[in-house]
Parts: sequence; structure tokens; C-alpha cells
Amino acid sequence: MLARTTGSCRVFHPYNNHKLFYGDIMLAMKDLGLNIEIVEDDVFQSALSSTMKDPAKIGSLTSLIAYQNMASGKAAEPVAVNNDYTTQALLRLGWHWPETNSEYVRKFLAGIIGLGFFGDGKSV
Repeated sequence: MLARTTGSCRVFHPYNNHKLFYGDIMLAMKDLGLNIEIVEDDVFQSALSSTMKDPAKIGSLTSLIAYQNMASGKAAEPVAVNNDYTTQALLRLGWHWPETNSEYVRKFLAGIIGLGFFGDGKSV
């Protein structure tokens, strides 16, 4: 639908505008049987640091390390994005994003668990 808009409408950010809280996602992960421990930031940083020093475990952190190294030691912040314009354009075209509810989160997590995204699923 967005591809058929006029030439003056060229930049869109087509992502669901409904927000999720990390806590809700983590609780759904626990409900699905993943052994996830919710901890404070300092505890997480300590566990991350010790895992990075363990040759048997460091492979599981490949993507985190890649993003960390991209910052070259500087604090990295995500680029702020806003999809209000795109959401409005879609509404004018008669389409809207479905609400992202707990059923959606569970189905999404079950799908990626089924693909082996979390390895053995015993600890995340």
C-alpha cells in the first residue's frame, strides 16, 4: 500500500506502533519454560563480563560483542525513530497495525524457541 503512494511520499518507517515492555516479554519467556533470571543492571554486567572471559560460553555472545565493538568504547544509543507519519499514511489508506498483545508475544516467542534461537532453552 505504501509503495502506491504519490512520489512526494518517499520515506516510511513501517513498523508496529504499539509498544511492548521488556518485563512483559521476560515474564512470557518464563511462562514458556525458558530459565530467565530478572536481575539488576550491575548483576547483569558482572555475569556478562564473566561469560566473556569463558571460552566455552563466549560464542553465545557473538552478536552482543559485535554491537559493543561498533561503538569503539563510546556510549552507543539507538537512533530515535518516529513512525507517526507512516502510521497516519496507513490509516488514510484504510490499514492499521494490530494491537501487540500477550497472545502475539507468546506466539512470537514460541516460534523463535522452536527455531532454536535460545539454544537448549535452559538458561537465557
